[in-house]
Amino acid sequence: MRNQLIHPDYQVAILGQSIFINCSVKNSIWLKDSDELPEGVSIIDRYLRIPRVAMEHYGVYTCIDPVSQEQGESTLYVGGNKYLVSNLCF
Repeated sequence: MRNQLIHPDYQVAILGQSIFINCSVKNSIWLKDSDELPEGVSIIDRYLRIPRVAMEHYGVYTCIDPVSQEQGESTLYVGGNKYLVSNLCF
């Protein structure tokens, strides 16, 4: 079943790239690997933004609706170069 709360379900980023993850719920709670978000990650409206992806950003990001407690997950894969990233794409 496709995840309806968060988009994309996964993405592959190159080191230094800027990425966004969209949650359909405003004022949602965000976690990374069931813990606090790493330093430098920000929430802008319904979007989680990582301005410069680093290896520490690899993991599963969870968006939680504070009212219904419904959750959605998006996995961020991180590669060091375009060749490696192209081999990670599913």
